[in-house]
Amino acid sequence: MSRKLAKDLALEGTTALPVDVVFLRLADVMRVTGLCRSVVYELMLAGLFPRPVKIGFGKSVGWISSEVLTWQVARIAARDAAPKVAPQVRRRHAAARDDGRAARPPKPATPAPGDSGTT
Repeated sequence: MSRKLAKDLALEGTTALPVDVVFLRLADVMRVTGLCRSVVYELMLAGLFPRPVKIGFGKSVGWISSEVLTWQVARIAARDAAPKVAPQVRRRHAAARDDGRAARPPKPATPAPGDSGTT
């Protein structure tokens, strides 16, 4: 988009556009965000991810790269603003031995030799 066109659009009362607007296709969005297709659309429906714009006469859509970048920066800021919590040690099983090792689960009962298990 030329600078003149962006200035003309701004004068007409529309939102001013950056000079270098780059559209990202879904594969590009997935690559730069690390999200899979279904998560991109789930976040979009929840209003937590930028919506695409139509870029053709058919079904072609693209995401504005600056909006995706803004979303990424917001995610980083949210991570940095979260309180620091010490990681918790996960135990393999609910019961633990006194020495700190995880307890083994009980073995299943096996029938005695010669016992068919029916009464």
